[in-house]
Amino acid sequence: METRPLFIDDFEPIEPCRLTYNVFTDFTTELADDFLNWIFEVEEYNDYLEMLGMELPAVTINIMSNGGDLFALFAMIDGLKLLNNKIITRAFGIVASSAFFLFLHGDVRIAGQKVCFLYHKISMELPLTSLNSVHKQVSEMYHYQDKLDQFVVNQTNITQAQLDVYDKEDWLIYYDEAKELGIVTE
Repeated sequence: METRPLFIDDFEPIEPCRLTYNVFTDFTTELADDFLNWIFEVEEYNDYLEMLGMELPAVTINIMSNGGDLFALFAMIDGLKLLNNKIITRAFGIVASSAFFLFLHGDVRIAGQKVCFLYHKISMELPLTSLNSVHKQVSEMYHYQDKLDQFVVNQTNITQAQLDVYDKEDWLIYYDEAKELGIVTE
């Protein structure tokens, strides 16, 4: 069988994908599912662009959310790590809890002057079960909290000591303070 070099005409063109995703709801399994499907579309489009030798476009994530399910957040973060695109996150209204951590995954982080960010330690509801099971779940949540705090410290000008002040209460962070703390980059 004779081989020949591949040419652009040898490939079926694909439609450009949506390069913007809006998170305007609470973090749920359904949100994570939709978000990951978007990531997979971007991945496929990236493969096509790379095959053509083209630069990957930036992706934008617009966020206005009260937060929600921690494991939905983790799934979304794992999905973002699949992309080599520049990630722009934009905050609107309230960006709280899980949404705050998603926002910090932007290479460029933009917010309006009326935005309010909310940081708090992980909260959870425990089912009525054995004491050993509760102890194990609480230990796992402390592990996750340590990882999240370390991420905040690495991505911003916030120190662990500042985070520890809010061990039992919410920290509302408005635009000017968010700029000063390096939460907002532009």
